[in-house]
Amino acid sequence: MVYLIILLALIVLSINYDFRGNLVYKANKPYMFMCICFILLAGLRFFVGSDTHNYVYDFSVMPDLSKLSEFHRLNSRYQFGWDAYVCIIKSIFGNFVFVQLITAIIVNVIIFWFVRRNTTNVFIALLCYYILNYFEYNMEIMREAIAVALGLIAIMLYSKGYKKYFLLIVF
Repeated sequence: MVYLIILLALIVLSINYDFRGNLVYKANKPYMFMCICFILLAGLRFFVGSDTHNYVYDFSVMPDLSKLSEFHRLNSRYQFGWDAYVCIIKSIFGNFVFVQLITAIIVNVIIFWFVRRNTTNVFIALLCYYILNYFEYNMEIMREAIAVALGLIAIMLYSKGYKKYFLLIVF
């Protein structure tokens, strides 16, 4: 039911701000509210998504930071960056919900930032993102969603002429 409420809110906001020609800069509060809704919906889910069970299990066997390199070399099926990311969150918080929440914050804040800077019809763009990719990025492919978010940052850096930083993020 929450999914439907967010969908209806996006439709109403897109009609109000994008189709009726209301000024988008006046939509800062609704835009931030939708960003918070997207983050909380993805970050506080409970075993939604087919990969979530695997991520939770891998989180439970993740070692301390001091044993990360040995664990990664012998037991991990992920790349070192993901293992380090999860291990750091586990050492600070100790609960998988924080992995979901921090990943949702990273992915959705970057996507909202990208949409805000690169389109004039922000709520239509968010509606398309919600319908087409939101559930996949936030509930299925958490690791790949971070890569997509970094790709969006790289695109924005390249368009502003920061080619060195673009190459650094791409590699």
